[in-house]
Amino acid sequence: MKCIDVCPVSCIERDGDRVFLKYDKCAFCGACVNVCDQDAILLERFKVRSEEGDFCELWEKARENLKKPRGNLYQSS
Repeated sequence: MKCIDVCPVSCIERDGDRVFLKYDKCAFCGACVNVCDQDAILLERFKVRSEEGDFCELWEKARENLKKPRGNLYQSS
């Protein structure tokens, strides 16, 4: 599934026919929403306040992973 492949923090997993999102790992970047062909993912944007250090490592990892090439992920068949 495209959503699993595109997630920069690997928080979406498949178990048989079901797909699960691990919210504690999610960076809320929206990459999965943009590629979901089932419209199964909804991400509501809102302003978040955070203190120094909250999620800094997670956001940095997500940002770096989004820069990596993904091959032919978006090639249609």
